[in-house]
Amino acid sequence: MHLQATPTGDLGHLHARKNHCPPNDALPGALFLEANATIIKEGAPLNCVHVMHMGWACRYNIMKDGKRQINAFLLPGDVCESTPMHGTLIDYSVCTLTPSLVKPISIEGPLGLAQPFDQMQSILSGSLLEQRLLRAWLANVGRRNAYNRVAWLICELHERLSILGLADEAGFDCPLTQEVIADAVGLTSVHVNRVMKQFRDDNLFSFRSGRVAFVGLQKIRKLCGFDPAYLHLDLAQHIKTTPSRRVQLSDCP
Repeated sequence: MHLQATPTGDLGHLHARKNHCPPNDALPGALFLEANATIIKEGAPLNCVHVMHMGWACRYNIMKDGKRQINAFLLPGDVCESTPMHGTLIDYSVCTLTPSLVKPISIEGPLGLAQPFDQMQSILSGSLLEQRLLRAWLANVGRRNAYNRVAWLICELHERLSILGLADEAGFDCPLTQEVIADAVGLTSVHVNRVMKQFRDDNLFSFRSGRVAFVGLQKIRKLCGFDPAYLHLDLAQHIKTTPSRRVQLSDCP
């Protein structure tokens, strides 16, 4: 699901620390969280949704052997909860990957049912987009080899960040570690390291100091079979920029 986010440039002067309110009431009720802070804990009842306004987060599950499987990266404008139904027990956890600005929004029933038609349509559109993302991730982890799996993830992140104006043809800033990437694509960090070296050797892209720099963006898209059609970028952009379709709910107490 995708809602209107605060542009990151407007918040560059703010320090990222928990429970710090933005100056001049720029975003009342928002929380600043350090990296690796828990936003949602598995097993907790759902009474709020949390909208990302700045930073990166991830949705994940912990396996019985202690390994983590990341099933979504959350960017500005994304709602952390995948199925926001009031009172249900959450079957995943969400944590920040970078210092982040997160705004909790209260819900009193199935999100959107009491909202005007245009707002409900926005909610449903966001849910459909998220389902497409989940299906694409499942196909990526289940059917691509390690090389194409990582390449596909990089292409998807680039496309999503492009919607937000945070990426261009040259590349994008990426705070993910090789361990985090490994948890998202079902590999070990050692395997991801080897794949990243292969990308450099193949003159496709480099990933150094938190920056993905493309040499052959279209080539890598073709190589891993990345087609951005499933993201429905025109719809995502419309939801992001159309004020009349924003979900307007009361803040959490």
